[in-house]
Amino acid sequence: MNAHLHFRTPVLNVIDNRGLPIRQVTYWRSDTVASNPESRIVTQRYDGAGHRVEQRDARLTKPTDRANLIRRCSLSGIELLVDSVDAGWRVAGYDGAGLLCDSWDGREIHRSYNYDEIMRPQSVFEHVAQQCVERFTYAGLNEEDIRNNRCGKLLRHDDQAGSLWHESFGLTARPLTEKRRFFKLLTPPCWPESEADLEDITYVTRWSYDALGGVVAQVDALGHVQRFGVDISGRPNACWLNGMALLKSTTYNACGEVEIEQVGNGITSRASYSPVDGRLYSLKAEKSDGKTLQHLYCLYDPVGNIECIEDLSQPVQWFAKQHIKAVGTYTYDSLYQLTSATGRENASQIIGPGLPGLEISGVRDESRWRNYTQTYTYDSGGNLTRLKHDAGPGNVYNRVFVVDERSNRSLFNDGLPTDFAKDFDVNGNQLTLAPGQKMKWNARNQLHQVTQVQRDESDGQDDDVETYVYDGGSQRVRKVRRAKTCGGERVSEVRYLPGLEIRTRTASEQLHVVIARAGRNGVRLLHWERGLRQGLENDQLRYSLCDHLGSSTLELNERAELISQESHYPYGGTAWWASKSALEAKYKTVRYSGKERDATGLYYYGFRYYAPWLQRWINPDPAGEVDGLNLFRMVRNNPVSLKDADGRQSDFNKLFKPEKGDLIFGLAKVLDTGYLSWRAALTGRGDYLAKYLSGDRIAALETELNGWRDSYSSIRDSTWFMASSATNQGFWEGQYEPIAELVFRAEDKYYADIKNRYSGAFATAANTNFAQRYVTEMSSGRYSVRSTFEHYLEASTFGDKLISRASKAGLATVLNSGRDDVIHFTLDKLDMKQVVLKTRNSATSSELRYLYRHRLKLADKVLFYMKGKLVDAPWRTDRALWNRYQPKRAVSTVNSARH
Repeated sequence: MNAHLHFRTPVLNVIDNRGLPIRQVTYWRSDTVASNPESRIVTQRYDGAGHRVEQRDARLTKPTDRANLIRRCSLSGIELLVDSVDAGWRVAGYDGAGLLCDSWDGREIHRSYNYDEIMRPQSVFEHVAQQCVERFTYAGLNEEDIRNNRCGKLLRHDDQAGSLWHESFGLTARPLTEKRRFFKLLTPPCWPESEADLEDITYVTRWSYDALGGVVAQVDALGHVQRFGVDISGRPNACWLNGMALLKSTTYNACGEVEIEQVGNGITSRASYSPVDGRLYSLKAEKSDGKTLQHLYCLYDPVGNIECIEDLSQPVQWFAKQHIKAVGTYTYDSLYQLTSATGRENASQIIGPGLPGLEISGVRDESRWRNYTQTYTYDSGGNLTRLKHDAGPGNVYNRVFVVDERSNRSLFNDGLPTDFAKDFDVNGNQLTLAPGQKMKWNARNQLHQVTQVQRDESDGQDDDVETYVYDGGSQRVRKVRRAKTCGGERVSEVRYLPGLEIRTRTASEQLHVVIARAGRNGVRLLHWERGLRQGLENDQLRYSLCDHLGSSTLELNERAELISQESHYPYGGTAWWASKSALEAKYKTVRYSGKERDATGLYYYGFRYYAPWLQRWINPDPAGEVDGLNLFRMVRNNPVSLKDADGRQSDFNKLFKPEKGDLIFGLAKVLDTGYLSWRAALTGRGDYLAKYLSGDRIAALETELNGWRDSYSSIRDSTWFMASSATNQGFWEGQYEPIAELVFRAEDKYYADIKNRYSGAFATAANTNFAQRYVTEMSSGRYSVRSTFEHYLEASTFGDKLISRASKAGLATVLNSGRDDVIHFTLDKLDMKQVVLKTRNSATSSELRYLYRHRLKLADKVLFYMKGKLVDAPWRTDRALWNRYQPKRAVSTVNSARH
């Protein structure tokens, strides 16, 4: 990292007199030549109730510019209107229980939701074609329902792909069986459809669980059996497929990160982490004979951006006076956007969605490699405007992108006039992938069809098209490709089932791909039911060795022999790839970031499609502005260091910034095993609030206060005490001052201990700063030790109450900081019904209820997670449940547990 680049580039946050953030100023500098950085201002505006109603980025700042995001809320804070320059407008209507009843968007799509008498979803209608597109059927209370443990549970879900049944459930309410039947046609359904419109074949998947709900076995729809083993802590450490060991053993470090994996073909993978900050700095894979197949070594700048990745296992090559190494270097601007990258590429590289020429492994040809340098230029809204690619004389090109003046919609500048109104629909969905390649979107803004070859003489019936079908969870379950040939029509289809892909090519070939969970690196079994080609082995196992982003860089067979090898540009395009044969290479489908690459060149992530040659998504983020106001930008323009799991956001490990004061909240057992860095877990560093609430120190404080408990109790119960002022100032006056002084001393000692613990070598500057602000907040407010002791004298309640009240003081410290520090709240293993109804006491539940009571003031200060992925606030996903919350209602405690 160049220190001058970041000189005088702080982040400034401006808050109003209500404590609401109204402006953030960042400073951009891309090179050390520029003396003064450019300020970039993001503004927010609120209404009288504190609801955020307008957001503008640094690009759309003129009064005549439409704001990036406009909201209108109800009196209770529910969003009724969201109007985005990228994603268009959406209006929602809710009933008195807070349930979504109707929604409309800019494409004139009206969707209505119906519920039964106990507020369960019953049906969904899309009024573009007056169709019932989803229908829900629930189990009743008869003997069969009781026997299958499914009373009241969702029994059948009819969606756009067909029908899905869950006929029985285990003790932890997880399904034991799942049945899927697909529609015969690819057109959207209108329920209730006739059973005759469904295919005859039923795909049945079965699971077995342990006592804690963990999967111990899975039988897929074609009978392949996967079994899973766990270690003493319940973490997965082994996997078998049809009796074959795919994952033999797994070793974890103290923070739950995988250190060593041994897989079925004899490969041992080792991951090494920095003892200072827990960052991954080495990935090494060796064969049983000691030969190294992969040895990635990463170097980071102080804030965690990757500056260099080198594969030490690859040989150095020389050609045309070039020193060609398997190393990539990366530089960033002051906003941590990637500005340049170097690496090696295939000499026959092409521009566009296609793959470069395939190299055949074992054929030595030094001329196939060359070095390259890419430089990237962005506008103030984070849109890539220029990519320069330099691979030496005669191999230099520039890709220029045109950005809409009123949004972040962007297109490659091919020299033709740009009409964004024709190239995007009103919801921001891109309508043309390349000249002649049209894209169609369904009513849910999901890519439905891509025309790959458009024939002028046809009305569309003879075009080559690829069509996609999704289930009720918005996941793709079917892909069908139709292409005209001189002999007729060739149809290829993929059906996606749990742990299984069924790939069919007309009547000539049917391939079953079994997807196994085998640790960090995936395993796929390829079984040809028919159409096995000469030169291929049936029941072939393919082990993938992945890089830090999960990209498949090496494929090996069950004998640890190389099948294919691949490297990528920073934004996901294939820089070069090789295989032992073109036929073997044809069956590689999983590539960049561990995602499937379609025939269109697009990568399917789960909720969106990514175009690597455009360096951006082809439609806006369905999760909204969780990754910023630019809804098309890929991982904040930092694709080497950040990863998007499903097309909606970067992951927790990239969003969480403890060095700037971010704090984690959640159940301690969840944080210790899944969210904290190795360094933080080992040293007890103050990256989450529980570390500031040491049980031993609270117990010591209780012991010290016990000597005065009886005296204070008698004072509280006396007539004089009850007649004192509301502030109870008399409690601490007169003849009781000597006793009060002892309490003050114990309190001061407790606060001093918190500050002292986080001023040593293991603490960060952010920890020290937070400890000081936290003690100030706690000691001066209603959550102080003295106040807690005064109101909860009973020895059985004081400790729990102090933890609960002190945790709220921690939340208030961050919420009222006026800084850009953020609360990261994990929802894993929380029973929301217990939280809302207060039937189980825990500090985490109390913290969540505190945030709900202050939900109108949270703005961007709180992010919620489930399994490491960003999710919406729980009161937004289940409004009906949270409407039952009563802040002052006395609820009997069924169970008590301290977390």
